[in-house]
Amino acid sequence: MINVFNKEAAVYSKLFLPIEVGGIGLDNRITMAPLFLGYAAEGRAVSKLMLKHYRLMAQSGQP
Repeated sequence: MINVFNKEAAVYSKLFLPIEVGGIGLDNRITMAPLFLGYAAEGRAVSKLMLKHYRLMAQSGQP
């Protein structure tokens, strides 16, 4: 855990605090950037692998 009382870490002091964005409550401010994974099917269609990947990412951290 980051020591938020350290002057150098002050910029991260809100990182682990809840926030509401567009009416949606989030537990913290950590996000996952969209990445090219090469999981698309032929013709850039959504594949089963892509759905599985994003389903797992959406469930991570959930009780």
